[in-house]
Amino acid sequence: MEDWILKTKLEILLPFHYFDAMGVMWHGNYIIFMEEGRETFLEQHGLSYLYMLEQGYTEPVTDMSISYRDSFRYGDTMLLEVIYRPSNSAKLLFDYNFLRKSDMKTVCTAHTIQHFLHNGELELSRPLFYREWQERMKNDS
Repeated sequence: MEDWILKTKLEILLPFHYFDAMGVMWHGNYIIFMEEGRETFLEQHGLSYLYMLEQGYTEPVTDMSISYRDSFRYGDTMLLEVIYRPSNSAKLLFDYNFLRKSDMKTVCTAHTIQHFLHNGELELSRPLFYREWQERMKNDS
C-alpha cells in the first residue's frame, strides 16, 4: 500500500500498581498500554471499536511481537507512540514505541496485527467502511 502512516502519542505517568517489588514495570503491563494506545488511536481517527462492532465486525489481535530494551521504574512518565501502517488486506497493523520521558530512551518496541472477523468468520477482503476510512485518512495525511 502507499507510503502513508498515522500516529497517536500518549503521555502516561505510570501508577504504582504497575510495578513489581523490584520497582520495575512488569513485562505483561506493556500489552495493557498497547490496547489503550490502539483504542485512543482509533477514537482520535474516527474508527472506534464500537463503530466497527456496530458494522458487524470484531478485530482480535492475531499476532504480537514485543522487544524489551530497558525497564520503566516507578516515577517514570511513559511516552507511547502508536503508529498505524496501512494494508491492502483485511487487517489492522500497529507499531508501538515506548519511550521514557526523562531521557527519551526507547524502553520497548512492539507490533500487532488484528484481522477483521465478520459474524465470527475471517474476512478475506477489506470491509467497505474500512476502505472508505483508509481513503479519508490517506487524503487527510
